[in-house]
Amino acid sequence: MSEHYDFHYQPTGSGAISGQQVLQQTEDAINELGDYVNDNVGGAMDVAQQALETAQNAETNAQTALDTANSFSDAIQSAQQDASTALSTAQTAQTTASNANNTAIQAQQDASSAVTTANNASGQVSTLSGTVTTLGQRVTTAEGNIGQNTSDITALTTRVGTAEGNITTLQNDVSIAQGNASSAMATAGQVKQQAFVFRYSSTALTASSTNSNALLDNTDNLKVGDKVIDSSGVLFSVTAIDTANSTFTIGTALVDLATDSDVVHKSGNEIVSGVKTFTDSQNLTGYTAIRIYSPSDEVGVLPSTAQVREIRFTDKNNAPISYFAFQHRASSAEPFRTCWRQQKVDGTSSYYSVNFNNLGEFYPEINNPIKLGTSINRWAEVYAMSYYYGNDNVEFSTKFVTTDTAQSVSGQKVFTDINAISSSAEIGVSGGNNSFKILDKNKKTLSRLDGGTFSTGMIYSQWLVNNGTDVFNGVSLYQPSTNLVQLRPYSPTLNAQLGASNRYFSDCYTSKINGVEPSSLSLPSGNVSDVIDISSYITDLSGNVNNYTAPANGWISIAITGTAISIVSSSWSDSRLRESSGNVRMLYPVLKNETLDISVTGTTLAYARFIPCQGNV
Repeated sequence: MSEHYDFHYQPTGSGAISGQQVLQQTEDAINELGDYVNDNVGGAMDVAQQALETAQNAETNAQTALDTANSFSDAIQSAQQDASTALSTAQTAQTTASNANNTAIQAQQDASSAVTTANNASGQVSTLSGTVTTLGQRVTTAEGNIGQNTSDITALTTRVGTAEGNITTLQNDVSIAQGNASSAMATAGQVKQQAFVFRYSSTALTASSTNSNALLDNTDNLKVGDKVIDSSGVLFSVTAIDTANSTFTIGTALVDLATDSDVVHKSGNEIVSGVKTFTDSQNLTGYTAIRIYSPSDEVGVLPSTAQVREIRFTDKNNAPISYFAFQHRASSAEPFRTCWRQQKVDGTSSYYSVNFNNLGEFYPEINNPIKLGTSINRWAEVYAMSYYYGNDNVEFSTKFVTTDTAQSVSGQKVFTDINAISSSAEIGVSGGNNSFKILDKNKKTLSRLDGGTFSTGMIYSQWLVNNGTDVFNGVSLYQPSTNLVQLRPYSPTLNAQLGASNRYFSDCYTSKINGVEPSSLSLPSGNVSDVIDISSYITDLSGNVNNYTAPANGWISIAITGTAISIVSSSWSDSRLRESSGNVRMLYPVLKNETLDISVTGTTLAYARFIPCQGNV
């Protein structure tokens, strides 16, 4: 009898059991059996699923451990522990899978027992049917009930058949669970076979040596590719295995884990020697400084030979293409120099180099090979205090005309466009002028052409020459009013001449001279205020001489009652006479500063006048 089941019908107190009770007890028994089977099969399937997931996790952990080991990162020790954990997990998975298999086998046995019990129940139901028939004959009063019981038993038989089908399905599910558990066990074993494992040696090992397996803490599933850490902390890789002799061979040391200074850490200041080749891009984030230095170099101490530090760009053959270099040179004049060098493309080993030194000089290393900009790619702006060019280092401003420096410009310059000299003057505003000057060799002004505005706002231009004592005389072109322009001496006291005794203008065209039409210049002035009374100079009317000196070029006008008027000058003379006494008049031309002899014969002087010419100043 099963240790889990002891199925029997429970009779009533009277010793008899009704068909309804038989049916109910059978249903209860089958339902309980189904619940038990379902619970156990479901549990088996859960265990199997857990075994599968555990095996998969074990495979993942083992692969992670392998990747970590192969990367030889700074977390080697942790990777060893992870691998050991992976191995333990795989072993656990194997055990779990075995337990799942046992559980599945037990579930199968329980299901088989359930089937047997159900079959026995079916046989008992058949026996019970015979018994009920006998009872029906004996209990005639219960024929109707027995007939009903017979129908119920028939229905029960149908349900038992359905239960048998359900049990068969449960058996199939158990078989699938067994298969999954077996697969999980196989996967776990495969993981165990494929996973690279870290081993520990109780003694120090020698590179490329063959050693006994007995030196290892664990030799289970030892394979090529496993890593071995010896007692001194040196990491090796297993390169060969001799299972017949229980030995393993290792390669050269991968890394010395015992010497912490031999590995680069993720933090802290460290010195790394040897050539390091980075095949991927490196990212520097935040405020980062790359320090490159020579252990023997020191600022303030000149080296015996140049100390050079470089950042190089090379091709795949390590041939330099371009690089930055710093030189601490054995030169007190130029101890520090930073170089930017670019390899030429002509197949030679020569290069272009631009230097920046401790004197603040930025210059090509070789004279005259490097261009600043090209004919196509030009600098937008250049700012500098001084410019030098050519082999003789000529300062730019001494050869080229600038806008902000005082310069001496030699050679003939031909201006094909309109040129101007700007000034501070403004039309309609008083003050402001500028000059165009002609200088001697000592840069003293010989003559100048000025232009500007007077305090009245009128515009002027003047041409002046140095009299030798830095006093300037000349003529001005002046505009006293909008519709009037004057060409006049620069100074009102200046003795200025238009032409000279041996330098004549060939002709002169003018509408007025001194404000007078040229043909009227010598005629008497018509302005009464210009007339001078000279009667006080003519006091003798008896024919004796009276004298008068003319103050300007002009005319003498005399009228008397008498017989004669006579005037004699150094230039000419004239007289007016009559036979008998009456009115006598004379109009006589006279030169400035000329003294006249005037004789009058008469009784009365009507008037005597000096009338200047219209052209007098």
